Amino acid sequence: RNGNPIPDLFVALRGQVDFDLVGRISIVNNTLLRTTFATAPDVPIRSFTLRLLGGARTASIGATRNLCSKSSRREKAQVDYIGQNGKVRQVDQTLKVGGCKQRGGSHRR
Repeated sequence: RNGNPIPDLFVALRGQVDFDLVGRISIVNNTLLRTTFATAPDVPIRSFTLRLLGGARTASIGATRNLCSKSSRREKAQVDYIGQNGKVRQVDQTLKVGGCKQRGGSHRR
């Protein structure tokens, strides 16, 4: 409940230092979903994995097309890292989609 039409994304990071990130979600040009984490503490983050669970009862964020299709598996997320020192790093991060059937009927993990 943030006063915006789209809810925020809350991420609880736990490790050597525990902290909570709040991401402001917006829609750009009616096609792109953007999440901005305005602040994060000055601690090193070695890795970050966000797993979104799908389903009618559990999904808080959904997809409008089949993420297991050949074209969707090639999609990338545009990620901009802006350091506290002002340096910017832009990365096209490959998305990993679990649970898609591969040839022969087996499932990816």
